[in-house]
Amino acid sequence: MDSIAMRKRLDRIPNLPTLPQVALKVNEMLNDPSTSMREMSDTIMKDQVIVSNILKLVNSAFYGFPSQIDNIHRAITVLGIETVRNAIMAVSVTKALSKANDAEDFSITTFWRHSIAVAITSRQLSQRIPLEVPETCFIAGLLHDIGKVIMARFLKEEFAQVLALMKQGSRFYDAEKSALHIDHAMIGGYLAKRWHLPDNLINAITYHHEPRENIAGHNLTAVIHAGDNIVNRSMEDSGTPLAINTTPENSEVVRRLIETTPVWFAEVRNEIESACAFFEIA
Repeated sequence: MDSIAMRKRLDRIPNLPTLPQVALKVNEMLNDPSTSMREMSDTIMKDQVIVSNILKLVNSAFYGFPSQIDNIHRAITVLGIETVRNAIMAVSVTKALSKANDAEDFSITTFWRHSIAVAITSRQLSQRIPLEVPETCFIAGLLHDIGKVIMARFLKEEFAQVLALMKQGSRFYDAEKSALHIDHAMIGGYLAKRWHLPDNLINAITYHHEPRENIAGHNLTAVIHAGDNIVNRSMEDSGTPLAINTTPENSEVVRRLIETTPVWFAEVRNEIESACAFFEIA
C-alpha cells in the first residue's frame, strides 16, 4: 500500500482520534499574532476539564515554581502562550490516544512509557544544546510515535505483518518499510496535520527517524531523533545501533552528549518516572 492509498484509508476511519475543540482553537489562535493573552485564557476556560489538568501540570515537578499557579491567565503570563499550548497538547493527546484497550500485541502502557522517556530526554538535550525551546522538544518527543497507535488499532492486518517480520529479527521501522512502504512516522505526521499542529511538530513526527535539513524545525527533528536513540539504547537495551542523523552544525554536539549519556541519564530516569506517575502510566 503506497502513501496516497494509506492516507485515503485513514480518511475513511470514522473514529480516528481527534483533539478537543479547545486544543484546536488554541492552535488556530497561535497562528494569529493579534491574539491576546486574555483571549487565549478565555478560550481555554471554556473547557474546565482541560483547565483542571493544565493547572495540575503547571504546578507539578515539570516546572517547579515556588508558588502555586491558580488560574489559566496567570499560567499564560508566567509560562507563555506557547508553553501552555504544549501543556494542553500533552494532556489532550494522552487522553485521546489512551481511551481504547490495548490492541493485540500492543501495550499502550509500554508505548506511553517510551514516549514520555523520549519527551523528557529530548527536553534535557535541548537544555544542554540550546537548539530549540525545551517545552517544544517535550511535546514533540511525546508525540513522535503516535502513528504506532493508529497502526495497532486501525490497521491491524498491516500491523500483524510488521510484528511477523520483527519476530524474524527486523527492527520495527525496517519491518514496516518492507511490509507497507509507509511507516508509523508518516502516519503520525498525517494525523498531526489533521490536528492542525504547527509545521515544526508535524515534521518532527514525520522525520524523526530520518531528519532532513530543508524542513521547518529541522533542529527540533534532530533533537527528537537523538532523544529516541538515547532512550532505545539507555533504557530499553534493544541492541539498536547508534543511528544519529543530524545537521552538520549540531551532529558533533549531539554525538558528544550521547557518549556522555551514562553521566547525566540517571537524573533523567528519575524525571521520567515522575512524569509517568503524573500521566498515570503504570
